[in-house]
Formats: sequence, C-alpha cells, structure tokens
Amino acid sequence: MKLSQYLDKEHKGTRAEFSSLIGVTPMALHRYENGDRIPHKDVMAKIHEVTGGKVGPADFYDLAA
Repeated sequence: MKLSQYLDKEHKGTRAEFSSLIGVTPMALHRYENGDRIPHKDVMAKIHEVTGGKVGPADFYDLAA
C-alpha cells in the first residue's frame, strides 16, 4: 500500500501527527508521499512499524510485495 493511500484511508490522525510518530518533519513526509524522496532505512523501518506492516520498502520502489 502506498503511504498516501494509508494516510488517506487508514490513519486516524493528521499528517503532522504521523510525521511526528515516525520522527520526520511534515515536509519530509510530504516528499515521501509524492515520491520526491525515498526514506532512509531507519525511517522506512519506522513507517513499516507504525503502519502495522501495511506500508513497506517495496511500496516506495513500486515493487511487487
């Protein structure tokens, strides 16, 4: 699942709250959502953890899961 899909459909809080949960700025989160930037390994692991495994590394690289 793409990060933007997760945030639109499943995350109950704001994007600012999500960015705080994963330890990045709201602007960095925006760049991850738009595909302008790929998260570093530690941030990607945190996204995977916070989303309960629904968003993972393959989702940032358009790879089949």
